[in-house]
Amino acid sequence: MGRWGIWSCAVALAAPCPPAAFAQTAPETAPQAAASQAVLVYPASFFASSNPGTALDMIQRLPGFTLDVGDLDSRGLSGASSNVLIDGSRPSSKSDNVAEVLSRITAASVERIELIRGGAPGIDMRGRALVANVIVKRAPKTELVAEGNSYIYDDGEVGPVGKLSYTRRNGDRVTEASLYATDDRGNSNTGTRLRTTPSGLPLQAAALGFRERFADYTARASIQRPFVGGKLQANVVLDYFRQRDTQTTRILAGPGDDERVDESSRYPNGEAGFTWTRERARSTFELTGLQRLNRNTYRGVSNSAGSDSVFTSRATGGESVLRATDSFRPGGAWSFEGGGEIAYNFLDSRTAYAEGGVAVPLPNAAVRVSELRGEGFAQAIWKPASKLTIDGTLRVEVSRISQTGDFARSRGFVFPKPKLLVTWLPGEGHQLRFRLEQEVDQLNFGDFAASSDLALGTISGGNADLRPSHSIAAEAVYERRFWKKGVFELTARHTELFNVIDSIPLTGGFNATGNIGHARSDVIKAALTLPFDRLGLKDGLLKLSSAYRESRVTDPLTGQPRRLSYQQAFECHVGFTQDVKGGRFQFGFAHGCEVARVNSYRIDEVRTGRGPPFASVYGQWKPKSDLTLRLDLGNLVNGSSATLRDVYAGPRDVSPLLFREERATRRGRYAYLQVRKVL
Repeated sequence: MGRWGIWSCAVALAAPCPPAAFAQTAPETAPQAAASQAVLVYPASFFASSNPGTALDMIQRLPGFTLDVGDLDSRGLSGASSNVLIDGSRPSSKSDNVAEVLSRITAASVERIELIRGGAPGIDMRGRALVANVIVKRAPKTELVAEGNSYIYDDGEVGPVGKLSYTRRNGDRVTEASLYATDDRGNSNTGTRLRTTPSGLPLQAAALGFRERFADYTARASIQRPFVGGKLQANVVLDYFRQRDTQTTRILAGPGDDERVDESSRYPNGEAGFTWTRERARSTFELTGLQRLNRNTYRGVSNSAGSDSVFTSRATGGESVLRATDSFRPGGAWSFEGGGEIAYNFLDSRTAYAEGGVAVPLPNAAVRVSELRGEGFAQAIWKPASKLTIDGTLRVEVSRISQTGDFARSRGFVFPKPKLLVTWLPGEGHQLRFRLEQEVDQLNFGDFAASSDLALGTISGGNADLRPSHSIAAEAVYERRFWKKGVFELTARHTELFNVIDSIPLTGGFNATGNIGHARSDVIKAALTLPFDRLGLKDGLLKLSSAYRESRVTDPLTGQPRRLSYQQAFECHVGFTQDVKGGRFQFGFAHGCEVARVNSYRIDEVRTGRGPPFASVYGQWKPKSDLTLRLDLGNLVNGSSATLRDVYAGPRDVSPLLFREERATRRGRYAYLQVRKVL
C-alpha cells in the first residue's frame, strides 16, 4: 500500500491501518534513541524546522505525546502529577500548571527532550506509562520575557492577559519570578428557553442572557540551589480570583415571570512548597513538602416577581503534604523504588438558603470535613531482555475522613492499589504496552456540603455517607513510529467500577451525590500523527484522533441499565500545522468533528448537554528570533449549545413527566492576539 493507503487511513480518522501502509520505507526513530528504544532522545535540533519559542512549543511537537497537566484539584501529589519532568524532577509547585512552567522556559534554553516509555531507572513515573523529560542547558543565562495578549469577541468586548517572567540559570542555581493578570469574560452568550408539555405543545418561551466576567492575578517565585549534598527547589504562589455572573430570563410567551440571577465569588489562595533531591551513584532520594490554603465566598440571588431566593456559602480549605521516595539501581536487569506520602486536607463550609426572606433548612449546611491520608508504595522494574520491561508496583492507601457540624462521623478506609505494566518492543518502531491496575478515586469534599445551581433553579443537599469509588482497569496499547515524526497509536481499555458516584435522593426531596453501585466501561482510542514531508508537503503535520466509549450502570431509581453520567460515546479531533521558511511563518487549524452529547441523571429530572463541533484556525509570524506574533480565530462554527431537561413531578421512577425544557445558546466567535517578546 503506497500513498493512497496512507490517505485512506487518515480519512478514516486514525482507524487501525494495515502494517503494509508503512512498510515501503524503513521506520526512522528519533535522531538519538537508546538501544532498547525505551527512552527516545530528541535534541533541540529536531525541532528546528518549527522554530519553537518555548519549551511548551517543543512539547506540543513531540511525536506521539500529549501533554497532561494532571488533576490539580486532587489531594496529595500522586494524582496531581503531570507527565512532564524538568531535569528529571517535577515542579515543586502544585498550583503552578506545568504548561505555564514550560511556557516560561525559552526554546533556546532547552538542550534536549527525553521521551520515556514504560519506565527508566531513576525516573519517578508516578504510575504513567509515558513521560517527557525536558533537559535544560546548564550554561549561565538570564531571560526576561513579556507577553501582552487579548481576547477580542465579536460583540466588541475584550479580555486582556498580561504575563512577565524573569529567569536566571547557572548550572544547578536557578531563580525564577513571574506575574500574571487577566480580566476576561467567560461563558457570556444569549439564547432561548422553550418549555413544552410531554406531548410537545408549547408551554413557555423565554429569551436568555448570560454574562460572566472574571479576573485572576497571580505572583510566583522559585529558587533552586545546591543544598546539603543535593539540590533544593523552593517556591511560593499567591493567587486571587474573583468572578461575577448574571443571567436574565425574559418571558416571551406563556405563563411565568421574568427572572434575574446574580452570582459573585472570591477565591484567594496561596501555596508554599519545596523539593530536595540527592543523587548518589546507584540511588536517588527525593523529599517534597507542600502547604496550601484557600478561602471561597459565594453569594447568589435569584429575583422573580419581586421575591428573592438567596444562597450563600463560605468555605476555608487547606492541604499539607509530605512525600519521600528513594530509588535504588543495583545494576543489571533490576531497579527498585519505594516511598510514602502523608497528607492532611480540610474543608470548613457554611451554607444558607432563604426564599422570600424565610430560611430553608439544608442537609449538611454547616460542615467541617477533614482527611488524614497515608500512602506507601514499593516498585520493582525488571528488564529480562533489552526489549522487554516488567514494572510491578504495590501502593497501599490508608485514610480517615472525619466530619463534624450538622452530622458527626468518622470513617477509615484501606485500599491496596497494585499495578502491573509490561512493555515489549517486538521490532524497530513498534511498542506494545499492557497495564493491569486497581485505582481509587478521591471524594470531593464539596459533596459533603449543600450546593446550588440557581441558573437552573436547583438546590442539592450534602451527603455524609459517601464512600470512595474504585476500579480495576485492564489496558493494551500498540504504538508504531515511522517517518521520524509519524506515530500511530491504538488503545483498548476495560474497566470494572465499584461504588460509582452519581445522584441519589435524600429525605426532604433533595438531590445529593452518593454511591450507586457497580458499573462497566470500555474505551477504544486511536491516534495518528502523519508528517507530510514524504507526501510532497514539507513541514506539514496532520494529527487525527478518535475515541469510542461504552458503559453500563444500573439506575438507582428505575433499576434499568444506562450509560454512566457525563460519558460521551464518541469524539474525534483533526488538527493540521504547517511551518514555512524554517518556522518563521506558521499556520494551522483544529476541528472537533463530533457533536458532543452527554447525559446526567437527577432524582426528578434527566439532563442532556449538547455542544457543536469546534473549529479554530491560527497564524503565527516571527519577524525576529525574540519576537512572536500570533492570531487565533476561535469558535468559528458558532453552533448552538443546548441543555435539554426532562423534568418530572417527583421521583422519575414513579412520577409523570411534568415538562420538557431546551436552553439553546451561542457564545459567539472570538480572536486571540498574542505578542511575546524576549527582552
